[in-house]
Amino acid sequence: MPIRLLHITQELEDWIDGELFQSGGKLAGRTAYEHLEQFFIDFRCDEVVHANLRRMMPTQKGIWKMHPPLIRVYGWVPKPHSFVGVCARLEADTKKDKSLNDKCRDEVSAFLSHHQVTDIVYGDFTDAFPTSP
Repeated sequence: MPIRLLHITQELEDWIDGELFQSGGKLAGRTAYEHLEQFFIDFRCDEVVHANLRRMMPTQKGIWKMHPPLIRVYGWVPKPHSFVGVCARLEADTKKDKSLNDKCRDEVSAFLSHHQVTDIVYGDFTDAFPTSP
């Protein structure tokens, strides 16, 4: 059974099944798609959060970014030990276009506003992912 909840929007699922699945990059013998799959499994099932998660600036918006190999996933933490992914981009694209991270942050913010989401953990990592799930 999973320890943490992980949800993704339909838009993110479409991006994963479309653009990400077709991307040709590999790292350590795995495609970006395979890395993301393993990253999500580890996030949900590992006792300790090994996932590379960072709050995005400004931190008052409550938006987080996951850093699986080759990819960036943007979303928010609705309650401790959970994550909702809204959109993602290839890491290489975020390095080419420095404004892409801000655009994705704004996309998550627009999603939250459009759906009138109020369940958001605004604190730091220890608030979002306390030591025991």
